[in-house]
Amino acid sequence: HRQKIKLMMHKKISFACVIFTLVFALVSCGSSKKTAKSSNTYSTHLTIQEERQFSYYFYEALRQKQLQKYDAAIELLTKCYNINPYDAAVRYEMANVYTINGQMQAAISSLNEAVTLDNKNLWYKVNLANLYLLLGDLKSATQVYEAASLQYPEKEEILYNLVELYTKQNRYNEAITT
Repeated sequence: HRQKIKLMMHKKISFACVIFTLVFALVSCGSSKKTAKSSNTYSTHLTIQEERQFSYYFYEALRQKQLQKYDAAIELLTKCYNINPYDAAVRYEMANVYTINGQMQAAISSLNEAVTLDNKNLWYKVNLANLYLLLGDLKSATQVYEAASLQYPEKEEILYNLVELYTKQNRYNEAITT
């Protein structure tokens, strides 16, 4: 009986994760398109057919990721990238899959691209810093948090993380002034 309850809970949690990911992806897609449209460098003029293909591939990639079919997810996200190379959410999702697969350099590269494409997205920056921390690269994580703290000085959690990083690096004066 306990196994049935655990299985049901796991399914509910998995479903909640899928819903969260979809909602986040929708918000991310919208913000990346706004960023791309506001910049003269990035152009996202997609036809209706391209938008449909992009949406299909993107949501199918999320489904494949949820099913732990990571190669299929990367293949679909690559199709999204080929349709619209300026969508930060695609690069973010690729980074997630690469991280799961242990392809850390590819994950860092994809997250850096996501941050470049949507520089206002704090979530991308925090994930990039956390990936650097996971790899033990305190200097790079600190640089990401420093940039985020300048952009979002009201976000106390960013400042707390920055103080912690300074302390780990024996940079006490910077920790105190932060």
